[in-house]
Parts: sequence; C-alpha cells; structure tokens
Amino acid sequence: MNKQLSNRFVSIGSDHVITQNSIIGIFDLDSITVKKDSRSFINMAQKKGEIKDITTDLPITVILCSEKEKKQMLYLSSFSLPTIHGRIRRKFP
Repeated sequence: MNKQLSNRFVSIGSDHVITQNSIIGIFDLDSITVKKDSRSFINMAQKKGEIKDITTDLPITVILCSEKEKKQMLYLSSFSLPTIHGRIRRKFP
C-alpha cells in the first residue's frame, strides 16, 4: 500500500476523523449482531470501554480500529458502509 495513502484521515461522522492505516475492519451493525460471537465481542469491548458511539442517530456501521498502545476501539457510526468505503477510496490531488 502506498504510504502516502495509508496515512490519510477519514471522516467517520460527527466531526470524528481517524487515520486510514488504523482501520482494521468496517462492518454493518445489523449483519454482525446476528452472530453470537460478534455480539460477545461487542459486549466485551463495551465492558472494557472500547466503544465510542459517535452518532446522533441510530448507528449502522461499526469501525474497528487499532489505537495507541495496541488498544482497539470500536466506533459506532451513522454513516453507511458504502459511504465510509467511498471516503477511503476517494483520491485527492
């Protein structure tokens, strides 16, 4: 991956930005909450304080990121998966 692209910032909603290279995965909330393992993972993250709800509306996407000191963070966003993906793929001059 091009280093210049991997260090870009991505807006994930509500004035929150993350670096592109910190993203581990982006998931549709409805899809992942169907599976018991995914629900357990989210519940564990919530108990550890690793979930940040950045929505003012209903969250529809979960963005899993690696943070400083090898800590993970789950961001709940009201942006759709295609919207976030489009922002990552967008090329700037």
